[in-house]
Amino acid sequence: NRFGTTYTSAIVRLLQLDDGMIGVNSNTVFDLRKSENGDVLVTPLVDLQRYNASGVTTAIAANDGFYIGTAQDGLLFVDLASREVNQITQGPGGSDLPSDTVTALLADEDGVWIGTPNGLVYTEDSGRTFQHYTAFSSGLPSNWIVGLYKSSDG
Repeated sequence: NRFGTTYTSAIVRLLQLDDGMIGVNSNTVFDLRKSENGDVLVTPLVDLQRYNASGVTTAIAANDGFYIGTAQDGLLFVDLASREVNQITQGPGGSDLPSDTVTALLADEDGVWIGTPNGLVYTEDSGRTFQHYTAFSSGLPSNWIVGLYKSSDG
């Protein structure tokens, strides 16, 4: 197969997409579809090996693609139409990703929330800029974000 050893790694995340599923492991993004006779058809979509050596931590579908959080390689955004990968890594500025470790992701109608060990960030422009929320500036109990949940009151 043209993606090397992609079938030997376990699927880390499954994401619902239209009438099928997207499977993500540390090497590849797969399209998973059920055939008419009940077989599961597995089609590699995107090779992640050059972007992600540390492993996938989380993934969500949003903005006509999906975001993949990694253990040490930042945030990957995969555009479904073009199958292009944009790797977003930690930067020094106030509008940059605060860590290359992504621990949690949550999409809402306007953007994506990203949990890291260095605080919570929000992007409305697919990761070009981030709004930062930290324990010091925003009253979070800790900068280490391990999960995200949107309550009924927002």
